[in-house]
Amino acid sequence: MLIKKNVDGFGFDPAKLKERVDKIRVVCVGDSITGADLRGPFTAYGSDEEDCEYTLEITKLGNLFAKDYEPPKEPKTITRHVIVEEGPKRYYPFQLEGLLGEEVANLGFATEPSDVAPVLVKYGLENFSNSKIFVIGLGTNDFGMFSANNQEITAHILSNFQEAYELLEKDSKQVIMLGIPPVCSRFGDPSLAAYSNEVRRAHNNELESFCLERKIHYVDLSDMKDEHFLDAIHPRYIGAEFIANKVYEVASPLLRAT
Repeated sequence: MLIKKNVDGFGFDPAKLKERVDKIRVVCVGDSITGADLRGPFTAYGSDEEDCEYTLEITKLGNLFAKDYEPPKEPKTITRHVIVEEGPKRYYPFQLEGLLGEEVANLGFATEPSDVAPVLVKYGLENFSNSKIFVIGLGTNDFGMFSANNQEITAHILSNFQEAYELLEKDSKQVIMLGIPPVCSRFGDPSLAAYSNEVRRAHNNELESFCLERKIHYVDLSDMKDEHFLDAIHPRYIGAEFIANKVYEVASPLLRAT
């Protein structure tokens, strides 16, 4: 792996790293559906009682490239043998690389709500100046973290997306927005899963309207099946493959047009 084996001492060739970075055309921004539990290039400060500040740590480039992901030794919520066996295949950016035939930047930031969208987008713009497309997939964690009613949570997510979109529009980037995937009904209380999916459908309807108004490319993930998941919300490799194919259908013609 190029980056993470010796992050503190910069155990890689900076010239080769720059060459890889300069070739990146697709940047994926998201939560643990997108990337690793390793938090990529960010460290979070603050608490629930105060505004959370996100600080870049350039010496900790974690999962910068999709294929460089290394499974965490102590996964928190995912069965160890599954995450080790499937490795980076669990994440759609890795699968998307194979479809596009080129490297994809993975700015997946596990456990985080949509508040990181503008921060991650800004980081992506600063570091991948030749990028053409940003894929954004956030919002799942907002519904699990905040106590506001569902309409307020959706409004909060869309406010964060608006801020991220304005940054991307200013830099003439194409934007692909992922709908929130459904909850897998095989885990936990089926009635709770059914309720959660009603909430997600309502949110995704608002998100799709938000995208249509701004000419953002919306990707509907509502037809994901239980077999695509390894727990209630995290895709297995076949789920990541499903998402990657959906993104590829939109991204491929956009890249050909550039």
